[in-house]
Amino acid sequence: MLRTAVFIFVDAFGFGFLIVSAAPWLSRQLSHLPNAWLVGIVVTTFVFIGTWAQRHRQV
Repeated sequence: MLRTAVFIFVDAFGFGFLIVSAAPWLSRQLSHLPNAWLVGIVVTTFVFIGTWAQRHRQV
């Protein structure tokens, strides 16, 4: 019961807080990039995540 409660707390609140606090920083960093670089980085990131997911059978 305790492990489940800790898991829920870390997932719901820990990762939620991390995303909420990291999003403005990431937005500021990406806003300094030229549009051509931004498109390339976004596409490369999606391809990387998709490739990783296929290799680990998460798709």
